[in-house]
Amino acid sequence: MLTEVIGAIKARDLSKVRSLLNENPTLVSGRTPEGESPLLASIYYGVAEARQLLLELGAEPTLFEAAAAGLTDRVKALTQEAPSLVAAYSPDGFTPLHLAAFFGNAETARYLITQGAAVDARSTNGLANMPLHAALAGSRDEVARVLVEAGAGLNTADASGNVPLHLAAANGNAELVSLLLARGAQLNVHNHEGQTPLGLALIKGHPAVADLLRQAGGQEA
Repeated sequence: MLTEVIGAIKARDLSKVRSLLNENPTLVSGRTPEGESPLLASIYYGVAEARQLLLELGAEPTLFEAAAAGLTDRVKALTQEAPSLVAAYSPDGFTPLHLAAFFGNAETARYLITQGAAVDARSTNGLANMPLHAALAGSRDEVARVLVEAGAGLNTADASGNVPLHLAAANGNAELVSLLLARGAQLNVHNHEGQTPLGLALIKGHPAVADLLRQAGGQEA
């Protein structure tokens, strides 16, 4: 029945979620062998109503769930109890800081950094990315700035060979492109597809960002 709850959350079928949880309240805290929980599914799939329902029914977020949901008070409580958790990895290979970054939770990210979270920690999954990659992938501007200010590496590539500037350019985010360039990001790095940030901006249809990169000396290939 746990998989039914998770499936209903992913399908955004709130009435079914309520029905299943009413029938078996213990499912609120259930977890699959792979580590997936109803709460985690609600966060990853952006189903805010389901997340709120689960919390109201007594779901107790893990550190990873709390970081992804931006529940900073919960993150504080868990890391104060066990400080080493700031460097832990989730079952899908991310640190709490990765998750806070990807979901745009700047306050949570700031707190984790003050507690010693490594801004250049690399995920242990196939992405092999850093929190800054995660923030830029979703155009999470505020978190990206927090990470840059905290000294995140600007020229480290992920598993696809993309450095942060590739991701900002691909998303057409002129403000973050300017920030990265001002802080010393390398301009003409090639990813594993042979693309430069300028090349990606053109492919993705972002002429304003392409012009910005050209003016800085960017090359298409």
